[in-house]
Amino acid sequence: MNIEDSKNHVEILIVEDNKADIRLIREYFKDDLTIYHNINAVTDGVEALKYLKKEGEYKDAVRPDIILLDLYMPRMGGRETLQEIRKDDTLANLVICVMTSTVNEAMNMNIDLMPYTFYMNKPIDAENFLELMHKA
Repeated sequence: MNIEDSKNHVEILIVEDNKADIRLIREYFKDDLTIYHNINAVTDGVEALKYLKKEGEYKDAVRPDIILLDLYMPRMGGRETLQEIRKDDTLANLVICVMTSTVNEAMNMNIDLMPYTFYMNKPIDAENFLELMHKA
């Protein structure tokens, strides 16, 4: 998604089990006045898929423009969640940023070869994070 095309409005879904990381990402966006954003967060891949498919409590969920996906979570981790999203034709073109503490993990998954997918190293650097979001 090109942010200019959406008049600087971006819907973000954070899939992360660490509440401190969720707060940190929200803080980064709070200080960036160039993007009007709405951030929703879920704590694992099972909840992410329910959100994306508008199931149960997520029946009114807004389709995200970008998903920030942690690799290591309970119930369903990022790797499996990414595979499930990419298998679903209605979700396959979502932009996904995989957040990982090891570049090797992202390289082993061939994230750089997947369409609409990129990765970011943890801990997340505010300046690089916002720069990537503007490009997404």
